[in-house]
Amino acid sequence: YLICPSGVIIQTREHNQMAWHAKGFNTNSIGIEFLVSGLHTYETFLEAIKQPYLTNQQLEQGITLCKHLKNEGVKKITRHDELDPNRKKDPGEGFPWHQFVEKTELSILTI
Repeated sequence: YLICPSGVIIQTREHNQMAWHAKGFNTNSIGIEFLVSGLHTYETFLEAIKQPYLTNQQLEQGITLCKHLKNEGVKKITRHDELDPNRKKDPGEGFPWHQFVEKTELSILTI
């Protein structure tokens, strides 16, 4: 899934299709990306995610999506940087992780 700053959610794959989002977890996980406003190089993206970057619409839609996925059987949640720390740096310090997890009512997956 991609969640745009406007709050629009784009589903890029069916849940039974594999995606390439986190090395070693592509066949048994669902990826959610919160898009960062603006045009970025990888370096400017890494800088942008150090500061708060989510819009209220993104946060609320992300919570709603995760609650829906929980009703579909998803039990745990984790960050890309936990799954694949050598390649992934998101969601970054600017993502309200603890608030997000609390509101989704999902358990944190520990690797």
